[in-house]
Amino acid sequence: MAVTETSAKFGAPAIIARAAKLIGALSRSAPPTPSVGLCWALFATSAFCFVISSSFGGALGPAATPVAACGAAACGWSWLFARALFRAREDMGVWPIIMVAALAAAAAVITFVDALAPGLEASSPALRIIDNGQKLLGSAALLLAISEALQGFSNALPRREKRLRAFFITGYAAMVAIAVLWANQSAEGTLAAQWSDAVKIICATAALIGATVAMRYRATHPLKRAAPSGRAARRTATADDHALSTKIMQTLTRDDLFATPDLSVAQLARRLNAPEYKVTQAITGALGARNFNQLVNTLRIERAKQMLADPAFADQSIFAIALDCGFSSIGPFNRAFKQRTRSTPSAFRAAERRS
Repeated sequence: MAVTETSAKFGAPAIIARAAKLIGALSRSAPPTPSVGLCWALFATSAFCFVISSSFGGALGPAATPVAACGAAACGWSWLFARALFRAREDMGVWPIIMVAALAAAAAVITFVDALAPGLEASSPALRIIDNGQKLLGSAALLLAISEALQGFSNALPRREKRLRAFFITGYAAMVAIAVLWANQSAEGTLAAQWSDAVKIICATAALIGATVAMRYRATHPLKRAAPSGRAARRTATADDHALSTKIMQTLTRDDLFATPDLSVAQLARRLNAPEYKVTQAITGALGARNFNQLVNTLRIERAKQMLADPAFADQSIFAIALDCGFSSIGPFNRAFKQRTRSTPSAFRAAERRS
């Protein structure tokens, strides 16, 4: 069967082929995070199905309805992609996923009903509710996608990040205005109505290419999560955290447990008979360390400083002291020691001998 008349007018097959080739070339780099990669894949699949369905229509045969249903929720997936793209954390949240899943389910129901039983929607209150719900969720998703790029937009952002967000907001808003507000709402018989499918196909293709470019940009320019201030960090520490932090320090210093090679937070949690996540919370909250390794290395370096300054260990090599303090090799010991004291172990020992 031939392609639809509108598609044939502006050469849809050739445009789709070129766009697919460009998208394939742009998406070869690894996604910056799993959530960005997954959301891009979902949006890309839905947008591509929309383009194929709008271009070829009934020429797809039995696959026409499933392809149309897959492409009907592209606006929802675009919101999740924007959410992953402009948020530093991986957690997408539960309610956005539920909302987009509901949008996709409603779109699939309406698409299959229209294909299998035309006219049934007009006589079924339940189907009208589903259709109205789909349109409402779709409109909300379009606005929420733009709001994701607006969140955190300030002069403090790097210049390239501000350009990316401005590009996203401008391009997304322009395509919504053209495809949804102009072409989709045009009166029958007008020029906009005649070229409605073509305009939507072009906009969907441009959106897919733009999303791929944005994903590739994010792979080389990842967002950094802002570190909480000291006051915010202290607010997260509860009374239980402080009580557990005391036990942590007692356990680590008792019998020099901190000097045990390859000591892990899981091993410490088992000794304390406490959940691992609570131990981590106490370390980063009440004790103010970045993580477990930093806390342990701090204790190890303090012991190394004592040994390097003690004449009783004057004949012991620095490597032997590093092993005695819990380091498995000299490299990590030297780096941790210099980071803590701004001096190498040998220079520290020499200064202590002179004093």
